[in-house]
Amino acid sequence: MTNSTTPIGERVQQFRARRDWSLTQLGERAGLDHTTIWKIERGRTPNPGAETLAKIAHALELDLTELTGERKGRRSLVTFVGNFAGVPVEEVRVSADAAAWRETDDYVAIDTNVAKRSAPRAVVVTGDCLVPDVEPGDVVVFDQWAHDPQDGQMVVVRADGALLVKWAVKTVDGSLCFETNSGDRVQASEVILEGVVIQRDRRWKAPRRRR
Repeated sequence: MTNSTTPIGERVQQFRARRDWSLTQLGERAGLDHTTIWKIERGRTPNPGAETLAKIAHALELDLTELTGERKGRRSLVTFVGNFAGVPVEEVRVSADAAAWRETDDYVAIDTNVAKRSAPRAVVVTGDCLVPDVEPGDVVVFDQWAHDPQDGQMVVVRADGALLVKWAVKTVDGSLCFETNSGDRVQASEVILEGVVIQRDRRWKAPRRRR
């Protein structure tokens, strides 16, 4: 089913690791027993079936062909021009169990070297957690592959029906939580970490919508 040279089990494990999810967490989100995920990752089930893979892809917010390797991921949509790379700006609508990403007609420019060593994604911020550092409607570019933020780094998380930016905070016991400018904190287990912010852009203006 896949044209990728990487076995499907390894691909599932890689995408799961980028989310920093346990087998149980992925299983719960996919509606599958964690042992089913374990067997797929270990190669015990080399041909899991389209329905099972579709559930896993949906949980990981991937297209099925992206999970299987038949289509390249979001990184391939970045356009490289000289010293700059254009990252397509997206808006996201979040429901209780999934995020629907919609591309706009605009791009944000980032440094080519930064783009090549990351998996950049540019999104319109909808929450107000970090006002005045980041305002609703601003665009942030984050690295989808970065799921081990350092203390004080800005991150993008998904929670409470919105895409939010917060500060990563490492507590004295080494656990990770995310904090707003007002001091409100949530544990890492309470939200979905999308990635670490690598650029903020306030010059971007949303395209006018027809009434």
